[in-house]
Parts: sequence; structure tokens; C-alpha cells
Amino acid sequence: MVITPGQVKDVIDLARKAGVNLLFKGGPGIGKTQTVLSYAKEKEIPVIYTSWAGRDVVDIYGIPKIVDVGRVIEGKPGLKYATRFAQPDWLPVTFNNKTYIFNNDSLVEVDKPGIIVFDEVGQARPDLQAMLLQAFTERRVGSTEIPAGWTLVAITNRYEDAAGTYKFISPLLSRVSIYEVIADPEDFVKFALKNQDRIHPLVAAYIKAFNDALYDFKPQYVTAIRPYATPRTWEYLSRQLFTLERENKMDLLAKVVEATVGDVRFIEFYRDYKFFENLPELIKQGTLKNELKTASRRYALAVHIGELIAKYDQKNRELILTCLKALDDDASSYSVIYAYKKNKEKTKIFIDQNISRLDIGLKNFVLADIDF
Repeated sequence: MVITPGQVKDVIDLARKAGVNLLFKGGPGIGKTQTVLSYAKEKEIPVIYTSWAGRDVVDIYGIPKIVDVGRVIEGKPGLKYATRFAQPDWLPVTFNNKTYIFNNDSLVEVDKPGIIVFDEVGQARPDLQAMLLQAFTERRVGSTEIPAGWTLVAITNRYEDAAGTYKFISPLLSRVSIYEVIADPEDFVKFALKNQDRIHPLVAAYIKAFNDALYDFKPQYVTAIRPYATPRTWEYLSRQLFTLERENKMDLLAKVVEATVGDVRFIEFYRDYKFFENLPELIKQGTLKNELKTASRRYALAVHIGELIAKYDQKNRELILTCLKALDDDASSYSVIYAYKKNKEKTKIFIDQNISRLDIGLKNFVLADIDF
């Protein structure tokens, strides 16, 4: 079953209520793990994160230790010592009807069931996958039971992704519901607009204009050691773009883009954004409409107008309205959404003062769908 990152949270909700285990698979950099961890944070439930890349047997059962059992059988010295396993730190601990989880070297009490994340489980060797079967089947590891209500969520790249993944053993796959998570431009743009401190506005607008740019991974890129575009690498580019702007080093942008996402079209999009810095002159010359024939130009302008709406001032009113009318419905709507997520109060003032002058399509959109 194929789902988007935006649907992952609904799937986890269902699994928790139904008491089933999950496996999310998908290409590298899509945001599988981040989405699961975000779910736990939003629901305010405990989460235990484990990565299974490079793990060994003792990481599953714990390190063996000798314990003094001191048994006497029929008056004769019997079994004096036995081997037990120290509990691994990725399992919850139940004691006196209370549940605890490890936090560094301490135990922290939790008051509700949570999620145990088995990240990179495909990088666990087949023999280790076999050892994990007990957790997914009997909800125990050795003598330690997994408390009721806890959901096991495994996450992996696919074998064909050249991510060092082993082939899965069939018994493990029969103990989980399997979902393939794919990159989704709409999900990414919504996330970007809600998290403008993490995803640069130009990156969000570029993906909105060019949906195919979000994810461009091929296994041969690994052999060639070349960068590729994923939601993760676009976020990495955003961090660098914020830094380049702060330090006034935008002359490095082309090299940074090519080294991080490999999509040189973004450079042209940035040039289009800079092109519209002289908006009053373009409007005065009457050439604005002719400059909006490409998606790159339309969404570059949409970012400019969104920024003006987010710091709305009456003196820019006519300029903003002129540009919104020059844009198509999709780009003009994007301007208002971007502004709303950036500065809700200023955007509401703009809408209240100018709603009667907005195009019908944009007006209906703003009134119905802006607050996703």
C-alpha cells in the first residue's frame, strides 16, 4: 500500500487502536522517520528510538551477566550461578505496575503507552531480524515483556535503494502491516509553509512550481557519488541558503545547489526571484504580465508578494493587488497562504481590507482553505 508522509500519522493512529505492528519502507530522504517521531511529539506519547544499522546480538537481548541464584536441591548444593541478560535500553521497563523508559543512564516513568521505532531495520543482518521476531510476535524479548499498548514501528529503505539493506526474512514481513511511503510535493509544501524556519521560502515555492524536483533518486547516483534531490536534501539546502543570506555570500549559491541537490534549475528560479525586486518599475512600464509566462517567474513573484502581504502596509496596497491579479489563481493563492503562515495578523488585515477586490477564485480559496 502506497501512502504519502501526510498519511503516515493516520496509519499509526489506526495501528495503535488495532494493536498491530507497522513497517514503513521507502527511498532515502523522504522523511519516514521524521514523520513518525513528529507524530509521537504531536500526540505527546513516549517514543523509544533505535537504529538497527550495525547492531549485534547483544543489542537485542542485552549483555549476558552471571547472577547468584543460590539454589539448594534436596539439601545438596545445587545450581549456584546462572546466566541472565541485562535488559537492553530500547525496551520499556515495567515495575510495580509502573512503566519506565531509559533516558541516557536514567529511568523515566511514563504514564501512557508509546511507540518503539526500529529505524534502518533493513540494515539488520538476517540472523538479527530472526531474533527480532519474538518482539513482533510474542511482544517480549527473552524474559522481558513489552507492555500492553506499545506499538512497534519498523522503518527501512528498500533493497534496490543501494542503502546497505539486507533482504528481509519472510516471517518478519508476515508480522507487520507494510506501507510504502513516497515523496509528495503537496505534503512537502504544506510542511514547508508551516515550518518557514526550516524550509526556505524559495525552496517551498520552487517545489510548488516544479513538483518533479522534490525527489530525484536513482541507485546509479550512489555509484557515481553524486548528489540527488530528496525532501531531506532540500532541507539541507535551505539551511545553507539561510546562512548564505545572513553572511551575504550568495555568490556561492550555484555551487551549493549543485553539491546538495544537483538541480541547477533552482539557480534560474533564484534569478527570477531577484528579477522582481524592481516591481514598481515593471508595473509602471506595463510589462509585468508579459514577464509571467513561466511557472518559475510566477512563483518567484508569488514569494515577493507574500512577503509584502506578511508585512502589509497601505502604501503597498495597489502594488500587491496589481500583482495578484497578474498571477494565475494557483500562484496568487500561494502568495496569500505563504503570507498567512508567515504573519497571520497582517495577512488577515490585508484580506479584510481588500477581499472585495480579489478575484472570485482567490476569494473563495482564501475564505475556505487558508488555515490548513
